[in-house]
Amino acid sequence: MALQRRRVTLTLPPELHDRAKAVLADIPGATLSALVEDALEGMLPALENLAAAYRDGGEDAARRALAHTLGEELLGLREDIRTPPGKGVTQGKAK
Repeated sequence: MALQRRRVTLTLPPELHDRAKAVLADIPGATLSALVEDALEGMLPALENLAAAYRDGGEDAARRALAHTLGEELLGLREDIRTPPGKGVTQGKAK
């Protein structure tokens, strides 16, 4: 029977591996595989946007797309931008 999940070999610098393992030691049931999967899943939308911007508009467009994405993350705008009108936060409270 074929695996439902694809295997990937990942090599890390010793310091990064040790830091990740130390964090995971404090989280019951957490695995390095789950950490990598969660990180990749979280980053892929931004990386896809960056790749599309680079493909469609070159390096300057990719830089603007990256700055826009980072700005959304740093300012906490990502959820607000994707929330349909009338469904967002009003006067500091969620509807």
